[in-house]
Amino acid sequence: MKRALCFLIITTLSTRSSAVYAQDPALVFHKETHSYEIPDINTYSRTIEIEGTNTSPDPQGFSIPIGELSELTSLKTFKKSGDHWKTTKVAKDATVSSIDWSAFFTGTKYYRMQIPAGQHFRIVIETNDQHSIFLSKMYASGFFESDEVAYHFSLGENLQITCSDGAMSRNDFSRETFEDSIEYISYLVHPDDEKPIGYFNRWFYERVEPQMQISEEWVPAELKELAANGTQDELKKACFEFVQRKIKYIDIENGINAVIPRKCQEVLQRGLGDCKDMATLLTALYRYFGFDAYTAISRTNSKEGTFDFPSLGLANHTICALRNNENWIYLDPTESTCLFGDPSVQIFGTEVFIVGDVDQHFRKITQEPAYNSSAKISYLYDPANEDLEITIEVEGKMNGFFHYLKLYKNKYIEDIQRLMNAVFELELETDSIRITAENSTVI
Repeated sequence: MKRALCFLIITTLSTRSSAVYAQDPALVFHKETHSYEIPDINTYSRTIEIEGTNTSPDPQGFSIPIGELSELTSLKTFKKSGDHWKTTKVAKDATVSSIDWSAFFTGTKYYRMQIPAGQHFRIVIETNDQHSIFLSKMYASGFFESDEVAYHFSLGENLQITCSDGAMSRNDFSRETFEDSIEYISYLVHPDDEKPIGYFNRWFYERVEPQMQISEEWVPAELKELAANGTQDELKKACFEFVQRKIKYIDIENGINAVIPRKCQEVLQRGLGDCKDMATLLTALYRYFGFDAYTAISRTNSKEGTFDFPSLGLANHTICALRNNENWIYLDPTESTCLFGDPSVQIFGTEVFIVGDVDQHFRKITQEPAYNSSAKISYLYDPANEDLEITIEVEGKMNGFFHYLKLYKNKYIEDIQRLMNAVFELELETDSIRITAENSTVI
């Protein structure tokens, strides 16, 4: 007997990230101090001092994070001897690079430290860094849930700090600075003659615009032909679908390359790019054909907080913002199932910062899809053979989901069957399930 059915669940997952790095409970951190020397807007140095105790009878290890753009200039370790600190050697494992998906700046190196049993320890790390715009968050509990946490900033002439809590020109912060319910404060170092939003916009504009140039010979012929013979709406849709279809999405970048896009010609030549590369290319194509388009920094649903302050620590994605008459369309070509005019699932209901000369940089992305999902269900039953064939034909956002399953899920039949049995508490014998990519029909 053949029973071919489909059950579909679409969920949006939200994860919470934190600056706190998980350690063994036996490691107690008493004090943590972050000191920044920022002589100019492009360079700074940082000193982190950590004091704690290994309360375990066994050696314990913990990891110290260092950013990809940071140059480690000194790492010193001390142990407590009476009332004094004595220099000591602590075993350090090799540097390991990893990816932090919760942040726009996606590279972190870790130094693994081994603390002997029962030892009171002090560690001092010094680094030289570039691009103060990456300084973005102060956490109430520091890196290690320390009992006492302090931040100190020494600013060069004509520099200023503005914080998300409204404070300006404050140079010292402690745990008492944070309200009980606040885990972190976002901040931006900027020239004192520029407002934070204006500086944030200029910083990105100066780095993105030069990469957006595209010469006529690199504009796809199929789009030129549509521009000559089709409608404006058809051309807008075709530009989006070209980038979505022709550019393979890669999503790992470290350091400054996580922010500055590749040149459009390079993206077209290689046929691949990350979110900022694809958004920049799409924006460039729209501008070539005379449309009013901009790149936009955004937050995905997996990113904590609200992106309403100019801080890189609140953003982790880049999209294209297209002005369509009096409205804005937020386009994310990295999502293969996204329909033109619809925000991708990962940016539904979040916020964007539009880069360029616009009247309002921060904007809210709608939670309403542009296309209503619908399903047409039909069935054919053969009582003589006890065969049942059910066909589900869907349109709108659900159509894209089925297309995604067909293209990317090798075991989509098993997934559908498992979900159906789990929800309905049934054990069905299914002879076949197939998805037709042409019209997203499940048979």
